[in-house]
Amino acid sequence: RGSLELAKNSGLSEDLIKEIKKEFEYWYPVDLRSSGKDLVANHLLFYLFHHVALFDERYLPRAIAVNGYVSLEGQKMSKSKGPLLTMKKALETYGADVTRLYILHSAEYDSDADWRSKEVESFAESLKRFFNLVVENYFNETKEITMLDRWLISKFNRAVKEVREAMEKIQTRKAVNTAFFEIMNYVRWYLRRGGKNLALILDDWIKLLAPFIPHICEELWHMKHESFVSLERYPEFDPKKIDPLAEKAEEYLVRLLEDIKEVKKFVENPKFVYIYPAEDWKIEALRIANEKSLGEALKFLSSIGIPKEEISIFAKRFKVAEVIPNEKEIIEQNLEFFEKELNLKVSLDSEKIPLERKRLAMPGRPAIFVC
Repeated sequence: RGSLELAKNSGLSEDLIKEIKKEFEYWYPVDLRSSGKDLVANHLLFYLFHHVALFDERYLPRAIAVNGYVSLEGQKMSKSKGPLLTMKKALETYGADVTRLYILHSAEYDSDADWRSKEVESFAESLKRFFNLVVENYFNETKEITMLDRWLISKFNRAVKEVREAMEKIQTRKAVNTAFFEIMNYVRWYLRRGGKNLALILDDWIKLLAPFIPHICEELWHMKHESFVSLERYPEFDPKKIDPLAEKAEEYLVRLLEDIKEVKKFVENPKFVYIYPAEDWKIEALRIANEKSLGEALKFLSSIGIPKEEISIFAKRFKVAEVIPNEKEIIEQNLEFFEKELNLKVSLDSEKIPLERKRLAMPGRPAIFVC
């Protein structure tokens, strides 16, 4: 019926009826109705029946999500018999943000969750570390953007994409795990590597986490801004910020560091490590093998006069891999980092490396000599 007819029959003013209709149409149709899995056969079923009986198709619910059960320390909660932890008690004990983060991370929406107090306390400590980390780095930013900075921006941007995709699928555990814990791992590595520009991602990181831990994020945001982070646009994935070269360089460093640590185990009281990146002819052979075939690469090596013995070693050790540009330069720029991590003197002095060891150098896998 029209607003005027309804006003006459009900005695309500037409303006009030229009306001009620406006508010109703703001909320309807319901995008998502979420409830416990024990209510599927009754409450949720009749929820659908009632909507079909009362409303036009345009007002019918768009989706229904079913939640799992929550247990406490491995036991099913019971209001009458216990154990029982009320939301009010959880908030009073741990605070809103800790409680929110833990619940969202404990299980996906359709799985059962188990509240463990020790784990919640661990989450509280993680949030403290996050808060302090932002406070210590929020205003520290240099103008020069390094390869390491580009790596951080690239990895963070990939995480933004994963978080948004997870949220669209109501995968809150995956979203929280990526937005908080995975990015925290990137940040720790970045700082361990000597990164100085963490502020490059902090604004977007705070915005990314705001739906999960709104109070902490709002407090941090106001350290630098006058607006509310809850009203800011959520971070969006930008493919232009993905930097494959920076990511490859960092993966190369991590792999090289692990290789050296492994070799170091078998040397008594080591003092030095010498690194020998693969020769240019091996890099070119790898490119040819990737683009054509190993056979074509071996023909190329013969054509430029590489000894048969060297070609044989290359063929036996060959593996399909991406070419890492400027391996030597990457190592040179990070000698101080390697020395700090390994507690060894690190050098690219090839004269110190035995010939049989040099021959083992392959693109992406330098020869290593620890002594």
